[in-house]
Parts: sequence; C-alpha cells; structure tokens
Amino acid sequence: MPQIPVMPILTACFTAFFFPLFLNANEAEPIITEDNYFIQSITTEDLSEWPGVSGPFPANALIEAGRLWLVWPEVLISLQTDGTADQFTLLSMFTTSAFQQAEWTPDNGITDSEGIWKLVHSENPSAKKELIEIFPYTAQKQKRRWPLPLPDSFYAAQKGALAVFSRSSVYLIPAVPSASARPAQARKLLDGLPPLTLTAASSSGPLLAWRQAGNSRLKVFNYKKDSKPRALTLPKEITQNIQSLNFAADTLVCGTPGKIYIVSPGNHSIHSFTHALIPRFWYRISGNENALLIFSPQTGKTLFMARQPSQLPSRFSADFSLLLAENTLNAGNYLEKAGLYTEAEAFYAWALNLVRSERSRSPLSEQWPSLEKTLNERRTKLRESGLP
Repeated sequence: MPQIPVMPILTACFTAFFFPLFLNANEAEPIITEDNYFIQSITTEDLSEWPGVSGPFPANALIEAGRLWLVWPEVLISLQTDGTADQFTLLSMFTTSAFQQAEWTPDNGITDSEGIWKLVHSENPSAKKELIEIFPYTAQKQKRRWPLPLPDSFYAAQKGALAVFSRSSVYLIPAVPSASARPAQARKLLDGLPPLTLTAASSSGPLLAWRQAGNSRLKVFNYKKDSKPRALTLPKEITQNIQSLNFAADTLVCGTPGKIYIVSPGNHSIHSFTHALIPRFWYRISGNENALLIFSPQTGKTLFMARQPSQLPSRFSADFSLLLAENTLNAGNYLEKAGLYTEAEAFYAWALNLVRSERSRSPLSEQWPSLEKTLNERRTKLRESGLP
C-alpha cells in the first residue's frame, strides 16, 4: 500500500493513524476495504482540570445528534465532532452541573437523536418510575411518568424517540414537545421475544437488532416495513466472539476483540477490518453515516474512525480558560434569544464563579474583570426586567 502522508496534528491531545474506511449507509452495500480506513486515537487527560470532570477518562463517549459527547459522573460535555468546543459545550456543562448525581449517571441514561439526555429514574423499586429528560442547551429538565416496567435496555431511536427492550417485548416511546407534561406513551412493536444477550437500535432509521441467548443468529427488524424480524446468519467468527452491537445510521456494526464487522442488513454483505488500536476487551460502539466511535470503559481509550481524514477531529482545545472567555456571552445570548431568562440568569451566576476563579489565577489579565463586569450587568438587567 502506498505511504499516506500524515495530516498535521494541531494539538498534542491526538495521536493519529490513517487507513481509509469507507462507511456509507446510503449505499446498498457499505464499501469497506481492509487496507483503507482512517482511525484516530483521542486522549482526554487534558480535560481533567475542567469543572465537574473527575479523572482523566470519561465514563462514556459517543457520537449522537451530530455531536461528540463525553460523559463523566458529574458533567456531560458536548463537542463538535471535530473536537471543537463552543457555546453549547458550556451550556451542556452548566445544565448537568445543576442536577444531582443521584438522578443521573453515565450508565442510566442516553443521548437521544435530538441531543436530549434521557433516563429512567425511581427513588426505590416500589416507587413510581419517571422518564427524566435533560435539555443540555437550555438548562431545562422535565419529568414524565414512565409507562413500562424498568427496561432491560433502551436506545435512541429516530426523531427523538426511545426504543425500549423490556422483558419479552420491544416498545417505541415517541418524543413529545419540551413543554408537554403528559405521561410518556409506549407503542408495542414486538412481543414474545426470548431472552436476549445483545440489543441495538438505529437513531436515524426504523431499525432494531438483537441476538437471542444461546443462538448464533442476529435478527434485524424494520418496524415500519417488516411484519416480523429477519434473521442474519453470520460466520461463527462473529457470533462466537461478538461483544458489541450497534447501528451507524442504517449499517449494523458488530464488535469483536480487535476486529470490527460492518454488516449490511439489506443484502447480508459483511465487511471487516482490524487494527491494533481496536480494544480486545468489551467496548461500546456509536456512529453515524460518516464515522464510528469506539469507547473502551476499561481503559478509557476512545477511537474515532471516519471515511475521510477531513472528518477526523483535527482540533481539540483543552484550554477551558479560552473557552470561557470566548463563548460565555454567546451562550448567554442563546438562552436570552430563546426567551429563557431565568435559565440565562442562572447561567450567568454559574459562569461568574468560574470567571472569578480565573481572575484569581491570572490577576494581571484584563479580560476577566471586563467579563465579570458584563456578566454582573446582564444579571442586574434581567432581575430589573422581572424574570418570568
């Protein structure tokens, strides 16, 4: 294979290895070449000094709703898929800082296809269950009654819905407007399923997949077209070693130790690729029509795979001071323009504490006194205007 020039890395946060991977869910058959894909290792240690971040590695990392999400027990950090932090990064951090860890953890919730963090919460096994929805860019939260038993697993489905595997059934819970307080409604998609060992759902199409306990076959179900699930007969090298299952757009991705398989449910074609960076222990897979993200909870390693080098993260600013200085007022403008004045005032109060900390560390800097003054003026103006 001809030598491919290495793209310049803009920060020390990334170590890159390049081989072409072509993953296109819009084609009948994904184009996968063993020798051709692009893979990049993401290091998050430099974020350990960010507010709310506990430890050098996140508890989870995923691609959803066109963003890269890094999840720590006390904070949810939303980045652009190229690794750039922006005003929505600040808003996601502010929003999750306002909610107690007892209500959400990285393991009991998901980011849906609209970028909303959803989880099922209950104070105790006998208490009523609630669907909690946290809107990371508006600092809002709503609770609705959960209509089902506690789920075995649930996933982001298309248009903000949830696909829920519960006991022997699969349900779809559609999204509702953020102002709605009505209970969550569940529509049963399938019933009478045997015990399952792996489950998955697509967040961009009406697709579900699972593997039955003690059975080597994967089954795929299009809940808008199919009357019953379709079986995918896969080689034993996949079924005997599969440890991760998910969709990247409408393409099924199966993870085994050190190797990933791309399966087209439409024509049953299978393509595989290997790399020394792919974990040999259990890992999570997420992705869209352009890229895959592999996250290893055991090591904290995050791998970003893309069709083209331009779709790999090329910028990853670990400078929280710069993020705060450049995007605090933009984040406040976003909330005020949305008419969320109470949330904007609370955001300014949160940001003020961070600005004052920066000012104490850099007493000679002129930007922090100026920003602190502006934030105080904005808070005063909102209070005098009368918060709704």
